[in-house]
Parts: sequence; structure tokens; C-alpha cells
Amino acid sequence: MLFPSASSFVHLLHVYSNLSNRGRGPHELLQKLNRGPKRAVPSSTGQARKARQLRESEITDLVARYVECRNLRQLAIEFRVSRGTVSKHLAAKNVDTSRGMKDADIRWAVAACAAGQSSAAIGASLGFDNHTVIRALRGVGVHIRQPAQLRAARK
Repeated sequence: MLFPSASSFVHLLHVYSNLSNRGRGPHELLQKLNRGPKRAVPSSTGQARKARQLRESEITDLVARYVECRNLRQLAIEFRVSRGTVSKHLAAKNVDTSRGMKDADIRWAVAACAAGQSSAAIGASLGFDNHTVIRALRGVGVHIRQPAQLRAARK
């Protein structure tokens, strides 16, 4: 039997003498050694994934786009990076990525609710879900009326 190289022979002896590899014969271990280095695991598109580095102009675009949509997942898809990378770049630019309503948003929502707007309309104008708006309004003691369908069903 011929071995590919001296280092492979030493590696083979190490692997073969390792107690956790019992049951494997030397032929199987030699075949495993001769297969060569492992290849990069392809992504779902069939291509090996590479880390994508954003340029400074792209980071500026990322920040501007975040102000518009406030959605890390959407930005990660658009810029072809991970959500963690998006978050890292936004934090480096001192952009607040917390998802809750701020005090100014709550004050505006209280005024809009007093004017008769629905939680869905308030949420749409502020960029939050209506349940987030309701939770914030209840948190500051605003009485939330029942939806119109429930009020109509009681009559």
C-alpha cells in the first residue's frame, strides 16, 4: 500500500489509533484521506457563500433606508448581508434600532386617539402594529374602546 505523503501517514496512524474510531479499517481511513480537502458548503443557491463587506456609501444608504422602513430583516435581504451585520453598522452610526414606541410617539398616539382615530390608523401612520399602539395607550392609562364590529353586534 502506498501512502500519499509522510504527514498523511502520521495522520493515518493517529486517526487509526484513536479509540473513538474503532470499527474503521485502514482501507476506509485511507480512502477518506485520499478524498482531498473538504469543499465549502454551498448555499441554497448552489454557490459558496462569501462574507460581503459593505462600502461606506452602502452603509450610508443602509442607514437612510433603515430610517424609511425600520426593518432589519428587509435591509439584510436588500443589502445581501446578515441581520447582525445590519445591526452592527447601524449601531456604529448611532442609529436607535429599538422597536418600541418612543415617548413622542405615545404622546402623538394619545392625541390621535382622543381625536377619534383607530389604533390601526394610528399604527399605520407611525409605522407600528395596532396591537403595539393599544399596548402603549393602555400603558399610559388611556381607555381603549371596543372595535366597531363588537359594538355593532351588541346593539
